[in-house]
Amino acid sequence: MKRLPAIALGAWVIIVLVLAGAAQAGLRYNGSPSVPTGFYRASAAPAAVGDYVLVCLPLSATVEQAQKRGYLSVGSCPGRVSELIKVLAAQHGDRISINASGVAINGQLWPDSAQKPADAQARPLPALRLERNLELDEVLLLSDRCSSGFDSRYFGPIDHRGLRGTARPVLLWRDLPLL
Repeated sequence: MKRLPAIALGAWVIIVLVLAGAAQAGLRYNGSPSVPTGFYRASAAPAAVGDYVLVCLPLSATVEQAQKRGYLSVGSCPGRVSELIKVLAAQHGDRISINASGVAINGQLWPDSAQKPADAQARPLPALRLERNLELDEVLLLSDRCSSGFDSRYFGPIDHRGLRGTARPVLLWRDLPLL
């Protein structure tokens, strides 16, 4: 009987070591519906509009509220917030408009980007209103497949120095064959 707990403990140690090694090798798991679910490899390659990026959000009242509400998990970014994976949707010089109807970039409305007035628990969400060109150090980050994603439609443009690199898909659940 004592052998089973030792085997279980050994298995947990191996799992933790494998996960730590994967993280050190740049592998990241995304379970959020904001981008396709699966594994991504972090890369220091420069990001271009349309790329998935890893980002640490700057501390703000909106980010603190999102963490308290459970939108953001615990991680290694400032404020002990986890990195996010989002789409780099706009950068310096792009004209953006953020309002209740959604996010427009250079006059094109981003799909499914309308702001929600409240989250799934009926708590009010920020109602950001903004129209301007992005400045030299700013980027706009959006979800590419989730109308309820926590992204720039709520926290606005961020400083590009919050980008930690690109996130290249390695294995996404949508890519797995049906059994």
